[in-house]
Amino acid sequence: MAASDCARTMEARRSPNLQVSSSLKRPRSSPTLCTPYREEKRVPLRELACHEAASVPRRVALFSQSSASINTNLESPSCSTTASLNKWSEEELKALTEFVLFHTPGDKWPSHKQSEFWGKASKFIQQRVGSNAVRRSANACRSKVTGLLARRYKTPKEAEAWYNQREISCDQDNGAATVSTESCAPQASIAQTSTTQASTAQTSTTQASTAQTSTTQASTAQDDTLTTPVFVDMLNRMPAVSRLPVLSELFSDCVSGLFKYAVPKDFLCLAASAMSQLSIGGRTNVLYNLAKGMGTLRPDSKDSRFPINRMPMGLIEYAAQFFAFDNLQQVSCPMDYRIWLQTMYSNFGEKWIKLHRGPMWCFANVMQNVEGASNKTGQQQKTMDALVNIPAVSERSIRTDISKCKTTLDSQIQASVLDEAAAHNPGAWWWLKADGCDVNKGLKESAKLKWSGDVDLPDGSLQIQYGKYKQRLERAGTVGLHKESMVQDLNCVVEEVSQDLKFLQSEIVKFNNEYSEKLQSHSQKEKDLIILAWKVKELTELNEIGRELYSNVSLLANKVKENVQTQENIPSQLTAVRKKLFAFIKGVTRHQRTPATHVLVFMISSEDRRKKPYALPVQCIPYKGLTDAKIRQLANSIISEMVKRKMNVAGFTTDGEWNSLRCKGNTRPTSVFQICADARAKFGRVGINKMIKMITLTRSDDGSVAASC
Repeated sequence: MAASDCARTMEARRSPNLQVSSSLKRPRSSPTLCTPYREEKRVPLRELACHEAASVPRRVALFSQSSASINTNLESPSCSTTASLNKWSEEELKALTEFVLFHTPGDKWPSHKQSEFWGKASKFIQQRVGSNAVRRSANACRSKVTGLLARRYKTPKEAEAWYNQREISCDQDNGAATVSTESCAPQASIAQTSTTQASTAQTSTTQASTAQTSTTQASTAQDDTLTTPVFVDMLNRMPAVSRLPVLSELFSDCVSGLFKYAVPKDFLCLAASAMSQLSIGGRTNVLYNLAKGMGTLRPDSKDSRFPINRMPMGLIEYAAQFFAFDNLQQVSCPMDYRIWLQTMYSNFGEKWIKLHRGPMWCFANVMQNVEGASNKTGQQQKTMDALVNIPAVSERSIRTDISKCKTTLDSQIQASVLDEAAAHNPGAWWWLKADGCDVNKGLKESAKLKWSGDVDLPDGSLQIQYGKYKQRLERAGTVGLHKESMVQDLNCVVEEVSQDLKFLQSEIVKFNNEYSEKLQSHSQKEKDLIILAWKVKELTELNEIGRELYSNVSLLANKVKENVQTQENIPSQLTAVRKKLFAFIKGVTRHQRTPATHVLVFMISSEDRRKKPYALPVQCIPYKGLTDAKIRQLANSIISEMVKRKMNVAGFTTDGEWNSLRCKGNTRPTSVFQICADARAKFGRVGINKMIKMITLTRSDDGSVAASC
């Protein structure tokens, strides 16, 4: 407390004319050493001094302002400081609400404790209210949101609507020409303040009387015609730095109720800054081009020229959010961009996504150590620190999305695709299309014993073969572990190995004959001969391993069956048998599998072709050779599934190597190769003379031309 305040307080206590409220009197202490307990609240000396100083007349100079004007504007400096520190003004609350709306995704009040977020809120409030305003702390901003705004208003949009409505009502009560003295001249003297307030009161009184004499509609029309040039003149007189924020705030107020989301107050300012950066960088006006593409409608529909419901809108939206927010958790990936990432990752794999996204934060720690910055563990990674090519979600997120997909990896009909197509485009006519493509021939097996590259017709033959293969491997891993069934297991292994030896011998004979025929023809490529030679060599080595395994297992079975006491270590021999048997089964099964050379894809496509993707794959069949009857059977099975879902089937079509007569009946050939095969089968035994007569034209008596036979 200042010394002058203390002096005035003591003087006020001595003055007999001063009447102090009983609730503000300081309680006197007890004359005894032990002060009794009192329930009266002890009033602070500073508050008592403020209350007393407000009613004490001050000494003024002789030739000064009137005492009435001074008394009306008199205020203790200690009281004003206390009020400004504790009480929030409506401008501060409105600025805090605007900051939450702009920097928080969704329509919910934030309750987290991020110091950077609330520190920025404090700076935003001071910039919006004015530099002379008291700087609010980050904790004060968070407490005001959680303790006041979140309890008073359900959502930030509701709070913004309330403050905007209150501002409009205050403007209507005070008049359009009323100007706040504190905002225009904060450093003015007391006399200038009182004079300005008096003139403002006279102006508001005159405007109120004028508004009462005229009707509401007439006054509104007059304001529209008269205030526009005045407003433009005011803008022209304002400096260029202050003109843009005013227009930005007016624009935000004008379009606040037109959209589902709130338009920030600094929208125009940021747009002007963005166009300035584009101009400096030598780029075209991207903001205007995007606005024109999205705001201009197509002449034949209600859609915009720039498609906003599909790619590349999702990529642009995600990239804009990625560079607009510091926290990656505030960025959400649109569904169309997410599906596009899944498709590209499924086709091109891990290398593509690394080239697409870039290093991201892989080298962030290295660069921090080089620059000498402190690398705190657990520190949140910012989007601005990422070395990014095109912003995208992580590889783990893409794999998770793919694993949640309802489609399967086998050759069965994808029922989920048919269900979604029927639900999204009901009543449409659908074409069934078949197309084939070549694939590299090769058989693979993963560490989890998963097969790929086999011919997989939807008849279940591959699944049966794969099931038998897994059973043999499981049986081979338990040979000799159970004494009760040891003899039975060894005899079963002997029988299976004998069947494998028969298969290997037949394959060796077949490929030896094929190799000798191609070697004698002198027209085969050297590459094909080398492949055949290596295949014969592999089969021969497997045959030798199988013969050795057959003899060893037979001897062990006889010893165990007859309980022969020998010095040999039978458990170690059984362990070696299990290892050799495991490798032998894998090698034989690899030669029993049939590698696919082509993939037949069945797709459905709507007749109007207005929605992407234009063709949806519903069945993929790896094959080595297919007949027309099999293709017709597969197509009919898909058509029956479409009919069950009440989908209108327009027809079945093919292209590429398939014949142009594909949709003319169910008995016509579907491929050119089948036509050639049918022609050879039909005319292979026809003589040359008869074929010449078939293609020779003769003229009849009536003048018509026809073949001779």
